[in-house]
Amino acid sequence: MSLGFLEHGSEPGKLKHLDDVTNVVRRDVEVWGPFDLAYGSTPPLGHACSQPPAWYLFQFHRILRYARPRPGSPQPFFWMFVDNLVLTQDDRVVATRFLETDPVTIQDVHGSTIRNAVHVWSNIPAVKSPGLLLLLLCGLRAEIQEEEIRAMVGSDVLLSCIYPEGNTFDLNDLYVYWQINVPGKRNTSSVVTYYLSGNSSAGHGNNHYKDRARLSLDSMKQGDFSLHLHNVTPQDEQKFNCLVFRKSLELEKILEVTVTLNVAANYSMPVVSGPSQDEELVFTCTSTDGYPRPNVYWINKTDNSLLDDALQNSTVSLNARGLYNVVSVLRIRRSPTIDVGCCIENVLLHQNLTSGQTEMSTGTKDSITEDPVDDTQDAVNQPVLSILAVLVVAVAVAVATGWLCRRRCPYRSYAGAQAARPELELTGQFARREGDPWRKRGSTGELGAPLSLCPPFSAGATR
Repeated sequence: MSLGFLEHGSEPGKLKHLDDVTNVVRRDVEVWGPFDLAYGSTPPLGHACSQPPAWYLFQFHRILRYARPRPGSPQPFFWMFVDNLVLTQDDRVVATRFLETDPVTIQDVHGSTIRNAVHVWSNIPAVKSPGLLLLLLCGLRAEIQEEEIRAMVGSDVLLSCIYPEGNTFDLNDLYVYWQINVPGKRNTSSVVTYYLSGNSSAGHGNNHYKDRARLSLDSMKQGDFSLHLHNVTPQDEQKFNCLVFRKSLELEKILEVTVTLNVAANYSMPVVSGPSQDEELVFTCTSTDGYPRPNVYWINKTDNSLLDDALQNSTVSLNARGLYNVVSVLRIRRSPTIDVGCCIENVLLHQNLTSGQTEMSTGTKDSITEDPVDDTQDAVNQPVLSILAVLVVAVAVAVATGWLCRRRCPYRSYAGAQAARPELELTGQFARREGDPWRKRGSTGELGAPLSLCPPFSAGATR
């Protein structure tokens, strides 16, 4: 919704632009006035809006009643409402009744092609003349093309601005501007680069883009007014507007394109340092030279769960290159096994970088061997010492067993026939005999050799 007024004297006319008039009341309009022209419109066809198209009609009618001069005033006053073909048939009937005039349909024709059309309600006499009305509307209406692209810091990028009909152009008939909005200053633009009719080269209006922004004159002859931007920086993240005018059409704007440039940079792989040997473990995660501002998470790698935000303190700062550095400190209580990771999320690049392994087994400080060389030697010696100890014990058992056998089974001599039982050799179990008092026993010694036992028997010995 727009309210315009022309000031008296030689000063150029000014325009009062209102994005949303929901809260505008009669007192506001009276303070801003008096007005010579009130203009309103529906959003362009295909543009998303938070309100239905008829809402813009009703709000314009309300503001129009506030802006009209009082009855009997000699002051001239004009108004205009433009529908960009988004009102329904019923809405147009209501508009005709409210605004007390019939609409005029204006077609935007280039050659034999109809590029656009609008319905116009107005009390301006020229509205009945399509030619004069188009001249009046050329500064008010525009078919704006919008595009969104992404570029990495330090790369080159092409911001597209191409005339859709593929015409050829005479450079002496063109005025081309690429501009951006000045941060913190609403409705104030800064020229990035431009081309003026009769110039042999493009100029620059912003030192930040000098030697970085370029137009191709040969491409412009073919209707390609794209901007070549070199060595992208974080400060380039904004909306770029391409405006093309033709001198032969009384500086009519023939093309307007808005390109939103999103800038990104890869963060370095996060590095986690720590912890100390205190009761509270402190881990520090660092990552540098990324863009845009990151999200930082600490992960419990045991179950891949996120650790509580209350346990961490993250600081994100801009460095001299305009990129972000992040330092995050995690404080947690000591537990038997700690396995945490630091994750840096770059939302624009859909990228998550997670630190390497940070697992450590906690325990007393005394349990940590400070000389890694001695640890290795001990690890090699321990199996050897164990085997030698087993061998010594096995030999001792074998010697003791032999000595006992000799004590309990002495060799005897006797007259006459001798009946001697052979010594039984255990190979896993004894063969049970009648009157044999021995029970089944294990048979294999420590080294796998068979054990020999001498059972207490009495032979038919004669004395």
